[in-house]
Amino acid sequence: MEVRIALHDTKRKESFLAYPLALCDVFPESGRVYVGFSGSNGIRYYHNFHSTHDWNFRAFSEISRILDLVEIIGGFFIVMVIIIVLICKLVSREQPYTSVPVDDDEPCRRYSIEELAAATKNFDSSQKLGEGQFGSVYRGFVSRRSEACAGGSEVAVKKLRGSQEKHIFHRELKVIKKVQHKHIVRLLGWCEANEGVVMLVYELMPNGSLDKALFTPNADLVLSWTQRYTILLDVASALLYLHEEYEPPVIHRDIKSGNIMLDKDYRGKLGDFGLARLVNHNKDLKTTMPFGTFGYQAPKTLEGEFTDKSDVFAFGKVMLEIVSGNRSSNCHWNGDNTSNWVKSDIEVRNFVDSRLGRNYDKTEAAVVIQLGLLCCDDEDIRRPTMRAIMSCLKTRKLTSLSADGSPTRKPAQYASSTSKPLLNK
Repeated sequence: MEVRIALHDTKRKESFLAYPLALCDVFPESGRVYVGFSGSNGIRYYHNFHSTHDWNFRAFSEISRILDLVEIIGGFFIVMVIIIVLICKLVSREQPYTSVPVDDDEPCRRYSIEELAAATKNFDSSQKLGEGQFGSVYRGFVSRRSEACAGGSEVAVKKLRGSQEKHIFHRELKVIKKVQHKHIVRLLGWCEANEGVVMLVYELMPNGSLDKALFTPNADLVLSWTQRYTILLDVASALLYLHEEYEPPVIHRDIKSGNIMLDKDYRGKLGDFGLARLVNHNKDLKTTMPFGTFGYQAPKTLEGEFTDKSDVFAFGKVMLEIVSGNRSSNCHWNGDNTSNWVKSDIEVRNFVDSRLGRNYDKTEAAVVIQLGLLCCDDEDIRRPTMRAIMSCLKTRKLTSLSADGSPTRKPAQYASSTSKPLLNK
């Protein structure tokens, strides 16, 4: 309540009396309250020397005060959120990379584009190791300053061609950064710059890819039979891990000799997960377009349908490439049935890479040939599983093929009736 007293008609700015009065303590909580004021106005004949100049009444409820408080707090909160977002953006610009661990033992980190440009001599053509379906791979050297572990190391930097390939980048990163197997190329880190440049950093495989070792004419470098058989075991163990031991299962969808890398000891490691898919058990893995590489695609993949048996088909082609030294894209390999390739002469010595001479194990070669043909069957259900394949390669026998999705027929049935069996009984 405020009271002002003044001479004549001039209204004073300062109040003579100011006192807060909580009417809720005076009047009952329910019911109506009438507010009025009485006094002389001094107009009629000026009989009253003291008169009321004007008066007004305002009431403030508790609800209105609460709403005012909510508005103040809400406005403050919004301002704080905006400030925090701006600070985060500034910090992210100042810090070009952060560490993102795959697990406690295998750090996977984010590189800056400046680091990788320096490591690859600004992506010079002399550093290029190869070119794939979605980009190029460069040799690089990461110095001690930027390497997560002590000392520098050589790396392979996979640079995707453009921002339109970012979905490939994210798919590969999502799959490979969680997968840990000694025969899968290890991911060291990645780079995603503001300019739309995306790159993946892998451990360097000194001896390149299997296709170069098999198909590049080099008299000084011919993979021995022991090396070839060991590589098959290595890759088979990696595929078994992806299909049955990792959760959720992974379908690679681009198995080929060009995606099998060789380390310093010529041990095989599976790489390039750009087309890989995590399997959702509740959904069919179908796409609107085929994936993979010509010569390694199972018939149903051309219709956009992929299963673990699609990888088995492609692995069968790799098996036949390894034993024969011929590319899968060779015209003799294409037709209604891959087995036509060997129907004319089924003897192992006419099938094995001539560069090996007689320096190979005939029993192992026969197992690889027949197992490869089984894997390349047109029907998914007649192809063996990776577990069955691994068992056959380890035991050097085909007798374990029976159940669990594996063929029950004999592989020799692929051959013509006049041909000799691959395995002498």
